[in-house]
Amino acid sequence: MAEPVKETAVAETLKDTAMAEAKDRLWRYVWTLLLFAAYLCAGVFFYTNVETKPCGATPLHTLAPDEVMGDSGSGPDVPPPGDACQSRTVPWTALDAIYFSVVTMSTVGYGDLSPATWYSQLFTIFYLFSGILVVSRERRSRGSRRSR
Repeated sequence: MAEPVKETAVAETLKDTAMAEAKDRLWRYVWTLLLFAAYLCAGVFFYTNVETKPCGATPLHTLAPDEVMGDSGSGPDVPPPGDACQSRTVPWTALDAIYFSVVTMSTVGYGDLSPATWYSQLFTIFYLFSGILVVSRERRSRGSRRSR
């Protein structure tokens, strides 16, 4: 009679251990996603408020086909009269900031957007290293799970 009770206790202990490991794994994923979201939010907040890009840096999908090919004579770099582009620079959009943040964190660095001022460059250095830490934290936690 004592053996079925013992087997039930062992099964219950294994079930509790499996649940604890699953909760721990879920928490690590949630924590990594929260770190990534905080990383992106910091980049969007900083870069949209500080950085500017040349006004002529118009995405090709917003231009007419003749402007892309240069057949109109005006080209995409010449804004129409009375355009909001009189200052020749426009602030980065949220999409620009997210794009730059992801490219920076992945250490690809295409170079199409780059910080212009010394304080933006300094922020980007720390931002790059913090992004590498976020990625390496997730990879390290995955590696420790595989070695078990």
